[in-house]
Amino acid sequence: MKKLIALVLFALLMLTSCRGEKKTPVAAPTAQTPAAEKTTAPEEEKLALFSESKPVCQVVMGARAKWMTEDATTSLRSSLASKTKNQVTFNYDAHITPGLVPIYVGTTTSEISKKLSASLARDEIGVLIENGEIAICAGIEDYIGDACNLFRKKLLSSGIKAGSLTVPARYSVVEKISEKIPELPHFDGADVPTLSSCGDGFFLFNYTGTPTGIYLSYLEKLESAGFEKKAEKDFGGNLYATYSDGETDVHLSHMRIGEYTKVVAGPASPLVPVETGEYDENAKVEVGVLGLKNFGLSMAIKLKDGKFIMIDGGQQDGAKVLVEYLEANVPEGEKPVVAAWIFTHAHPDHTYGVYGLQQNNYFTRVTVERFVFNFPSSTVYEHYEPACVAETKNVLDTINDFFPDAEIIKPHTGNQMVLGGVTVDFVSTQEDVLPGRINDFNDTSMVMKFTVDGATMLVTGDMSVGDFAFCNGNISNEALKCDVLQFAHHGGNNNSDFYGAVDPEIVIIPNNDPSSYMSFLTRDNSPIKPFGEKALRCYSNVETVTFPLPYDESELPPSHYYTVK
Repeated sequence: MKKLIALVLFALLMLTSCRGEKKTPVAAPTAQTPAAEKTTAPEEEKLALFSESKPVCQVVMGARAKWMTEDATTSLRSSLASKTKNQVTFNYDAHITPGLVPIYVGTTTSEISKKLSASLARDEIGVLIENGEIAICAGIEDYIGDACNLFRKKLLSSGIKAGSLTVPARYSVVEKISEKIPELPHFDGADVPTLSSCGDGFFLFNYTGTPTGIYLSYLEKLESAGFEKKAEKDFGGNLYATYSDGETDVHLSHMRIGEYTKVVAGPASPLVPVETGEYDENAKVEVGVLGLKNFGLSMAIKLKDGKFIMIDGGQQDGAKVLVEYLEANVPEGEKPVVAAWIFTHAHPDHTYGVYGLQQNNYFTRVTVERFVFNFPSSTVYEHYEPACVAETKNVLDTINDFFPDAEIIKPHTGNQMVLGGVTVDFVSTQEDVLPGRINDFNDTSMVMKFTVDGATMLVTGDMSVGDFAFCNGNISNEALKCDVLQFAHHGGNNNSDFYGAVDPEIVIIPNNDPSSYMSFLTRDNSPIKPFGEKALRCYSNVETVTFPLPYDESELPPSHYYTVK
């Protein structure tokens, strides 16, 4: 019985097992689909600039590059060399070294530079890498340094790794510069202009091949484009004009001799004032040459309306001198008013008198209505006077913080300012040494002619080689002729052609020890060489002197040095 039960149970188990099986249907035959291959994305192709800690690249520049490109090239080579302390080869574009990756900076004869330059607008900078070459370009040469900085930022920030520095073998980037370049009508029949930055958002368009007829036609084009004439004059044989459309100011200088025209355009801003306020026509204008402990230029001109024009202000310790002089020349209890404080250029022995006003609250003792200066672009600062960047910032911060209500005016060549019976003609500014090579930072000095009732005074700041060349080549002797001359660069910059044209009766030498500074001058009564045998009355800043303009011989203080008239 037990055997039977066991057999039945076994049979039931087998039956249940068979019924639970499911047959898998047979699919129709199909072509086999291969499994997807596992692939690794190819690494981006690289171009080596350094291998085994040694440079395998060269920096290349065009043979006709200006100093902006020279500076940018030198700086880029230094950046690359600092990666491994090994010098990077430099070449001009006509003689590159085979086997080294060329990094072309600025305009060159290479096809890659031409390609990149042609693609850039005037307000753009860019980098292009292809076919084993690198191009770094800017729409205008002033910004080639920014283009090199773009290359550093985008491609060199990672530094050397295991002795190697690479960049992508194919790469392109373009960025706009921060400043807006004005859009102006073009001269009909003139050559394509060179373009340079003048600082503060202003740009110089330098047109050659512009006879007077073309220049006058261009003025009509400006008016047709919505620009309104603000001023015009004929000075020194040249034509000058100022136009504005409310957003852009345009200052034009047409040089008749060379048949070229400089057009300086930038954001609309306060123009030099031409005031015709009430004052006593018979009042005397007085020129004060302020005595300074250190050499520097500090002059105060008292106007017919009782206000002042300050010129420079000397070094920091000049602040006390200038404030006390101004206070001594106004009625007791009145606060002196400076109608215009002019800086000839940005060197601190000319500007730091203002910075010194922060001391002892001197700034509370004087009112300044406007500051007048034309400082250059940051590119010029960085090339010629990098230390002046911080010093100029101190001056501008002082103006903004302690004289917030004062206007800031950037005068341009050919502008004319009239205040309190005194006319100031801006004979030249730093814009006149552009787009050529500036000799040194002193070339950024303004040259101004002051006229009072027919008497004249020429203030030259520290004018240097470029300024002399501009004035000698473009301004008539009649326009340069003056009664009183401030000798350039504390007496140190001589130019016989210029001083022969100026032919003054009085010379101001802003130096408290001229004999130690000027090799061509002596303390005896021998003539001052630039003026031949002419007898002159000379004042330095060894002490403060004041004289009227116009003057009578009997009103002049004794001469300090050299030839006594």
